[in-house]
Amino acid sequence: MAAILRGGRRTRDMVYGGDGQFANPANDPITLDNAPYQARLRVFDERTGHLVREAWSAADGTWTLAYLNRSRTYLVVCYDAAYPPLAYGGQTPDPMS
Repeated sequence: MAAILRGGRRTRDMVYGGDGQFANPANDPITLDNAPYQARLRVFDERTGHLVREAWSAADGTWTLAYLNRSRTYLVVCYDAAYPPLAYGGQTPDPMS
C-alpha cells in the first residue's frame, strides 16, 4: 500500500501500491538522435490491464515511476505522438532506494 497524489489529493493505492519502482539510470536516458527526449510512460497491470501509473520523462530523458507493488507484473509503455510506442511486458519493479 502506498500513498500517492491523484488530482492534487493524497490517496492510498491498496492494490498496486508498494515499495517498488521502475526507473532508468541517469546514464541511460530516453534519447532521440542521441539527444535527451521527453516521452510519456504508462504502467499497466499485466493481469487486469488497468492503468496503474503514468508520467512524462524529465527534460534530461530520465524517469521514475514509484510506489508500485513488487509482487505484481506490469506492462511498461513508452510513447510519443510522433513515434510508435515501445512496450515491455512481464516487468517487476525494483526495490525503491
